[in-house]
Amino acid sequence: MDNGSGTDIGAQAGAIVLAMAPVKQASGGRDLNLVDDLGFDSLTLFEVIVALEDELGLRLVGSGPPADIATVGDVEDYISRFVQATA
Repeated sequence: MDNGSGTDIGAQAGAIVLAMAPVKQASGGRDLNLVDDLGFDSLTLFEVIVALEDELGLRLVGSGPPADIATVGDVEDYISRFVQATA
C-alpha cells in the first residue's frame, strides 16, 4: 500500500478512475459524474474497484463502496477515509 497520506492516495484513486473512464473528459475533475459524464456502467465500475485494489494495495470488494458514490470526488474522498480508517 502507498505510505502517503490519505489525500495523496485519494488523488491517485481519482487519476485511476479518470484513466479508466469509457468517455474521456478534458475538464471537470472531481465534479465529473461516473455514469453521466464518464460513461461507467456496473461492469466498468467493478473493474475500477479491482484496479484501485491492485494499484493502491487495498481490499475494497469485501467492504463494498457505499452506494452514494457518484463523482470522481466521491471516490477520492471515500478512498482517503478508507485508508485513514484502516491505518
